Amino acid sequence: MTAQTIRKELGDVFTDMADFAFRDMVFGENTVTVAYLVGFCSRIFVNKYILEPISRAYTAGQDSFPLGSLITNIKVENITDMDAAVRAILSGNAFVFSDTMQDILGISVFTKNDEGRSTMEPETENV
Repeated sequence: MTAQTIRKELGDVFTDMADFAFRDMVFGENTVTVAYLVGFCSRIFVNKYILEPISRAYTAGQDSFPLGSLITNIKVENITDMDAAVRAILSGNAFVFSDTMQDILGISVFTKNDEGRSTMEPETENV
């Protein structure tokens, strides 16, 4: 399945969720996409365990690299079907995918925010 197809299918599943997001990073001719729920995933974990290692590898001159070997989080799982990808995202994990992946749909990386996702409207102070 192509990255474009994965992106479309995930977009269809999460169409009514305002906090669902994609984050694309382009490395030469390769695009790596991270799908996650904003606020449910820790932005710090996404940067530290996914984006920074991939960026360092690309900067070091690695044009092609297995993403699974770069992501060093303790909870990394290869995902082979769309239902598992959706469950991973709903569990607070980031789902990483790219056209360069072979034999798997993508990778689930533990990035759950400790505070979790609020079910209430945020309290803001009116000024």
